[in-house]
Amino acid sequence: MNNYIRDDASELMEYFKSYSLEANFNDSKFTEDYKIVHKKIFGYLVLYCEIENQNKNIIVFNEQALFHLKESVSDILQSLFAWVNGAYKSADLLLRSSIENFNKAIIGNKNIDVFTEKSVYKIFEMAEALPEYQKEVLNNSFAVTLHRVYAELCKSTHTATSADMEHITALRLLPKYDRNQSNEYKNSIIALIDSFLGFFLANQAEIIHRMYRKNSDTIFDVLPRNVIKDIVNQ
Repeated sequence: MNNYIRDDASELMEYFKSYSLEANFNDSKFTEDYKIVHKKIFGYLVLYCEIENQNKNIIVFNEQALFHLKESVSDILQSLFAWVNGAYKSADLLLRSSIENFNKAIIGNKNIDVFTEKSVYKIFEMAEALPEYQKEVLNNSFAVTLHRVYAELCKSTHTATSADMEHITALRLLPKYDRNQSNEYKNSIIALIDSFLGFFLANQAEIIHRMYRKNSDTIFDVLPRNVIKDIVNQ
């Protein structure tokens, strides 16, 4: 290894040692966004943990479907990490993956053919064919909402416009906080988690009713009241 490479490796190591998100959290708007994003993600994590626990006694999901549901949660958590650091394109890519895994979990619980299907568009078609996805909340079906959020995330990950491009050419540019991009991510998380949790309330409410009280209270606290009311009144 020549000196030029070795010196750069040492400088990068020192950068990582001193890496801090303090500047981001000192911004009141970022902190406000963080609390909203955390609340939504926490609700999804609680839901998955309850499903995993219930699955030990009642087969709620088959093994492969549960694996993909877990992967959907993992995608969301990794997306949170990327967003906090200002890696917005990576954060959106992981949200997209979360939707793909959610669809595979739900569809795969009835049709295991989805586990070998490679086409995302075909998987969406399989989802839209299920009655569960056709149920409407606030005048939009789950199929339409999830497809819309997925399409919006695709614009970011495929760099549809110059505004979607990050141009991070050096790691010293991270962490960063961009209010517009952060707000777009927050809106995506809200739409996504509300759809995920709402889907279960509309289609498998018994899962939520079997939860420990503090966990079911968390789900109802995370979901907007107008969403809950619309589902319950159907």
